[in-house]
Amino acid sequence: KGKKEEKPEKKEKGKKGKGKKGKDDGGGDAKEEELPLLQGKTELTTAMAAEIAAFEGDWEERDESENFAQKHDVELAKRAIRDEVRLEIRDQVDEMLRMNLKKIKMQLTRQAPKAGKKEKGKKDKKGKKGKKDKKGGKKGKALPGEKIGELKNMTVEEMLAALIEAKVVNAYRDRRIGELVGDFNYLGTVQQHTETAQQEWQPPDPSMAQLRASITEYCVLPLGSSQIKSQLGDKEQVKSILLYGPSGSGKTMMAEAVANELGALMINMSPARLKGEFGGKNGATKLMHMVYSVAKDPAFAPVVVYMDRCDEFFMGGGKKAKSADKDGPGRFKKDLQTYKNAFTKDDRVLFIGTTASPEKGDAKEMKGFYDKMLYLPYPD
Repeated sequence: KGKKEEKPEKKEKGKKGKGKKGKDDGGGDAKEEELPLLQGKTELTTAMAAEIAAFEGDWEERDESENFAQKHDVELAKRAIRDEVRLEIRDQVDEMLRMNLKKIKMQLTRQAPKAGKKEKGKKDKKGKKGKKDKKGGKKGKALPGEKIGELKNMTVEEMLAALIEAKVVNAYRDRRIGELVGDFNYLGTVQQHTETAQQEWQPPDPSMAQLRASITEYCVLPLGSSQIKSQLGDKEQVKSILLYGPSGSGKTMMAEAVANELGALMINMSPARLKGEFGGKNGATKLMHMVYSVAKDPAFAPVVVYMDRCDEFFMGGGKKAKSADKDGPGRFKKDLQTYKNAFTKDDRVLFIGTTASPEKGDAKEMKGFYDKMLYLPYPD
């Protein structure tokens, strides 16, 4: 019995000893590693989170098994460009509002002097005369159309509506300059060297590639950007261009292609279109002034003024003048030159004339009106 009673005491001692050892061992081990401090958001993590969210929203659950042709998703495309389009439209609307406010102010300033004319006495008139004498005359000549009372109270929108009603402003077909098919004339220099000295030299016909490059350089590039056009020198400014050549060579097609490439407003002043329209003493001046006012307004730029069979506008003197109709296109000749010269280098407007028989018009007057002339032959 004495032995049996001693054993439990040993166990208890052993347990106590073991417990003490465990406590001592736990206290002796190295402390647990402390977790690093959390860092704030960085540009990299923010960008990664945004890309992950975009992937989960657009592509994670998308089934592309039936989209073998890999066609685009219209909704995704709209979502990608919606903000840019919204900003662009907002800028355009702001610009239109500014232009409308400017027009309203111009109308108010025109009406203001009329009300105050009676109040001003003779002294004011004398003072004005004195100012004119000191300055040495008026600053510039007024355009002929500014003297017509009917046009004074018309806005640019009303003038454009009048031109549309007269069928002078019309739509054009979807044409491209690249549709003038043809390559360079690689044998042109060889032909020049093979010609003998006795033969009279004749310039070769321009190739279609040269014509495409010239039309792009003279017509499309300057009118496509107002900044480019304003930076060009006076000698490089092209306000008018003549396309002449046989019927069916692509003259009208190139005129429509220029308007289409620019997205321009096309005013058709061909003799066939003006027949029976804008008659009377001031009819020609009225038409040209409305065309000038519309083309001058930046809201409608660029503007292409197309004149088919333009030789009829420039009939010379002598037999040609006698045979010409008094109510025909020749009555527009004077106003055409006047208003063409009134445009500045900042105005994006181009006169394009086409004819199959330039010899019928007066050569001197046609050279004075058109800055550039291009011959369009039949395809080689």
